[in-house]
Amino acid sequence: MTATTILGGLIATVVGALFVQHLIYALQHRNWLRQLHISQQNRRMDELKALFVEFDEMLSKRVYRTRRLLYALRRRNADQIRTALSDYDQVLFLWNDKRNSLFIRLMRVVSLDLANEFEFVVTWELVGTGLALERLAREQLGGKVRGGFYDDLTALEERLDVHSRVVYEFLREVYVSLQNEQEKTLTTDLYERIPASEDELETVSTWFLLRTLFIPVSKARQKV
Repeated sequence: MTATTILGGLIATVVGALFVQHLIYALQHRNWLRQLHISQQNRRMDELKALFVEFDEMLSKRVYRTRRLLYALRRRNADQIRTALSDYDQVLFLWNDKRNSLFIRLMRVVSLDLANEFEFVVTWELVGTGLALERLAREQLGGKVRGGFYDDLTALEERLDVHSRVVYEFLREVYVSLQNEQEKTLTTDLYERIPASEDELETVSTWFLLRTLFIPVSKARQKV
C-alpha cells in the first residue's frame, strides 16, 4: 500500500466524517425548527381555546342580564328592577373592562374580519338594546310613566331575540376557527410536521418519520 493510497483513504475518512457530522447537525436543526413550529401551533390553539371560553362567558352573561332587566321592567316591580339593573351594571363593568382586550386578541389570533364583527355587529346591538332598557328602568324608578311603554319593551325583546341568534353565530365562528386550528395541528397525513406526542407516534410509520425530516421549514411556517 503506497503513501498516496493511505493519504487518499485518510482524506476520504475525514471528508466522510465531516459530511456525516454536517448531515446530523442539519437534521437536528431541522427537527428543532419543526418542534418549535409545533410548539407555536399548540400555544396558538391554547390561546384560541381560552379566547373562546372568555367570549362565551362574557356574551352569555351580557345577554342573560339584559333579558333579566327586560323581564323585571315588564313586571314593573321597583325592587326587581333595582336588582336587575344592579346585576346588569356589574356585567357591563366587566364587559367594558375586557372589550378592547378581547377585540385585539381576536384580531391577532383569528382575523380582523371576525374582530370587526364583534365590535360593529355584536357589541353595537347589545349596547343599543342595553341603553334603551337602562333609560326605561330609570324612568320607571323615577316615577315617569309614559305611553307606549309595553310596546317599547316588546320591540326591544324582539331585537334581543334576533341578536341572541347573532351572538350564537359569532360564537360558532370562533369555535370553528378553534376546530380548524386543532385539525391543522393534529393532521399527520399531509406530511407537514412530525408527531408531537407518543399517541401520535403510534399512528404513523417509520417511513413517515423519515419523510418529515425533509419537509421544507418554510412550508411549515406558512401554516402558522
